[in-house]
Amino acid sequence: MQARACSQNHGPSFPFNPRRAPRTTATQNPIEENDPLTRVGHINGCTCKNCIVMPTKMESICYREIRNTLSLIPEGGQCVTQNREFTSRCLKKTEIDFIFRVLSKQHKSNNICQKPIHKTG
Repeated sequence: MQARACSQNHGPSFPFNPRRAPRTTATQNPIEENDPLTRVGHINGCTCKNCIVMPTKMESICYREIRNTLSLIPEGGQCVTQNREFTSRCLKKTEIDFIFRVLSKQHKSNNICQKPIHKTG
C-alpha cells in the first residue's frame, strides 16, 4: 500500500493555498482623516464636541461612531452624557468601583472542549 502511494505523483499537498499579499507601505495607502491612529493626541475627529484628548488608539474614538450608542442619546440631546442612565452609572465613583469588583471576580467558564488540553499539560 505504501509503495503504491509513494509511486503516485500527487504534486504538492495543498496546491490551492492562498498566498499572502505583499505588505504595502504608508505611501501606497493614504491614512484617512477619521482613522483612530491619526486622532491620538487631538480631538479633530470628535463630532459631539464633548470628547477629550486620549493617549491611545483604542480610546481615540467618538462614541457617535459606534452604532449602539446613538440610541442612548436622549431626544433633543446632543450627547450620550445627557442620558440619565449614563450620569447615574458612569459618573458615580461608588457605582464604577462596584462594577469593577464584580467584573474582576468573574471566572471563565469551564469549557468541556478545553479539558483534554488542560490534562495534557
